[in-house]
Amino acid sequence: WNEREDLWPAAVESARWIKGERPLMFLPWSVEVGMHYYRADLFKAANQKPPETFDDLIAIGLKCFNPFQPEVMDVDGILRAYRGRLSFWGGLSTQRTLPYGSVEDVRRETRHLLEMGREGSFILSPAHAVEGDVPLENMLAFIETAQQQTSLAA
Repeated sequence: WNEREDLWPAAVESARWIKGERPLMFLPWSVEVGMHYYRADLFKAANQKPPETFDDLIAIGLKCFNPFQPEVMDVDGILRAYRGRLSFWGGLSTQRTLPYGSVEDVRRETRHLLEMGREGSFILSPAHAVEGDVPLENMLAFIETAQQQTSLAA
């Protein structure tokens, strides 16, 4: 398989520096769309309302929440409040620290997240997909710092 016609046109166009005016720089290998959705008619038929809070999500059986984004939520406070009832996956800023921070900023934030997650209910990872604006040195700093952790939750 190598037919460009089989690829999603918008994804192919995103691989150009200037739409339609430059040659392709790469072919996208993954296109993701994530969402939480529900059927309002089923909630209405069951005389229920859709989940709106972490407590609501826990009540319907959610075990792990992702993305855990420090840009839009208090990662420390939420983990403290829900530890043991809900696990969180993410935490490392993909909009500030990874792309724009220094290597030491990445190491500092990663060490903080490791310490915060020592008691469990936390899966360390970048908060979201790692984009092409992340310097290799920063990604390596994250990986190396994570590999240096000394223990996991009991």
